[in-house]
This record gives sequence, structure tokens and C-alpha cells, in this order.
Amino acid sequence: MRSSFVSDTYTRIARVKPALLVVAPAALAILAWFPDAKLGAVWAVIVTSGGTYLMSQVARALGKAKEQDLFAKLGGHPTIKRLKQLDAPNAMTLQRYRRKIQQLLPDHPLPTPEQERNDPGAANRNYLSIMQFLIEQTRDKTRFDLLFQENCQYGFARNLWAMKAWGVGICLVSLAAVCYLAYLQHLGPAGIVPLTLICIATDVIILVAWLFWVTPKLAKIPSEAYADRLLASLDSL
Repeated sequence: MRSSFVSDTYTRIARVKPALLVVAPAALAILAWFPDAKLGAVWAVIVTSGGTYLMSQVARALGKAKEQDLFAKLGGHPTIKRLKQLDAPNAMTLQRYRRKIQQLLPDHPLPTPEQERNDPGAANRNYLSIMQFLIEQTRDKTRFDLLFQENCQYGFARNLWAMKAWGVGICLVSLAAVCYLAYLQHLGPAGIVPLTLICIATDVIILVAWLFWVTPKLAKIPSEAYADRLLASLDSL
């Protein structure tokens, strides 16, 4: 059951991988302090005991909880922005999509530009309903393979950003632990072990990545790519 869970592509890419990046510095600290530890056996115990499932659920929960904050920082929900006539980058393409939506949802009136301008909240809720409909219509991973891949990339970026505070915190604690180990080794007759220096350098690189690379901009391109692919799926429905 656990192995089939981990083999699920979306779970592995969008949920487990961000969680593993969060705990990677801690694993390096353990390796530095206990270089002879059977880390492979420890990982096997974590997997079989449901550790990866727990990590994936934490990543998912944090990602969903902070998604609206992410969209606010990106200037709005990418799919909704593309459905709005006031923001349409290509009016002709949008009109084709709107005609198709009207065919699929004949009882669902689409907002006019005036309604988008005068009551943007109601228009957003209208477009959100359409987006949810499209998501349900494109669940087939084989038929909509490119959409599924874009969803995985967006999920990874969203969840990684949502776990940034955890990632920075664990990295700082782990780095401090390895630096303290280096200090103790420096006082000893053999000096600092090369593995300890490698772990310190790697933790520093990871910390810099958390601070300067994991930002809302990380999710901008995949979120927009997913929005474009989701709307493009209308041509196949």
C-alpha cells in the first residue's frame, strides 16, 4: 500500500519531493554526526511506517492553506485572469474558449466586461466555478498528459514555497549542529573531518536556495503554464 502510494507520480513530485528537500539538511547533520549509521535502513523504516505519507500530507496541507496568499502575491489566480475579458492577452482565443464553455455549460451565464468591472468578486466566483468544472473534466492523466505534467510542476513549486519557513528553520538548526561538530573536531587531534565540511557547505547552499530561490516567483511560470494548458484542453472536450 505504501509503495503504491509513493509511486503515484503527482504525490511523488508535488508532495514528497518538497518534504524531502525540507528534511535534507537534517539528514546531512545525522550523516555528519553518525557517519557509520545505516541511513538506508532508517529510510526503509520511515517509508514502511508511513513516514512518506505523513510528509506528503504536511506538504499538501501547507500548500493548500497558502495557495490564496500565493495567488495574491502573483497578482491573481492565473486561470481566472485568463478567463477575464478585461485581462485577456488574446481576445480571439478567449472568445473561442468562451464559446466552448457556453456549449459545455449552456445554463452557466458568463460575466460581461461590465460585470467584471462592476462586481469583480462575483465574476471571480463565476470563473472559479468554470475552472473547477474543467479540472473535473480533465482528470484522465493519459488523455491530458501535458496538463497533468504541468499540474505536477505547479504543485511542487507551490508546496515547496509553502514549506519555506520549515525549510529555513530546519536548515539553520542542522547547520548549527554540524558547525558545532566541526568545532569539536577542530579541538581534537585529527582535526575537522572532510565529510563535516562537505555537509556544512551543502547546508549553506540549501539555506541560500531557501532564502533567495524559493519565492512566489518560483511558482509563477508553472502556475501560468498550467492555466494555459487547462484552458487549451477546452479544444479537446
